[in-house]
Amino acid sequence: MCETNNWSHALYTYIAGICYAELSRTHPTNRTYSEKATTLLDRVPNLLTKRKSFGVSGKRIPFEQFVERKITRFKARAGSKPIRDGVMGPVTEEVTYLLCNGQKRMRVTELEKSWQSLELWERIGCEDEEVYALELMRSVVDRNSGRLEDAKQRIEKKVISERLSKKGSLGSNDWVAGYAYYEV
Repeated sequence: MCETNNWSHALYTYIAGICYAELSRTHPTNRTYSEKATTLLDRVPNLLTKRKSFGVSGKRIPFEQFVERKITRFKARAGSKPIRDGVMGPVTEEVTYLLCNGQKRMRVTELEKSWQSLELWERIGCEDEEVYALELMRSVVDRNSGRLEDAKQRIEKKVISERLSKKGSLGSNDWVAGYAYYEV
């Protein structure tokens, strides 16, 4: 994408990096995925710095602000380890949803793959702020699979009543609040 389009190389690189990070979690013995994820995610901050002057009124576009918050979170969580080790939560599903509501366009087989991606992150374990994004993404997959009541109950119980009503910090996943109310 970076060769054919100049909209946001940081966003494109972030998307590729999180895809490789998820692949490295799915195939832990394949070092290539881990190395590519680390290489790509390490490049994102420099790409964001280069792009800053091109934003609207000197600001980054909202997706680049989102990417910057996520990269900061990944680095903080990884500590001295490679940034790939700091990637947690349903990051590929988040991007699919936020960029184009992609789950709405998916057929049953793709929705099943989305569900498998969400199960992967649950098995690995997520911190509080990722758990609510995970539950929101599950409800989106449920809704698009025709399980409307399950989707509504999950959002109302696991996202709105357990997290949002407590006014807890969502950190880099602050977008979850607005989208949870939209999905209800």
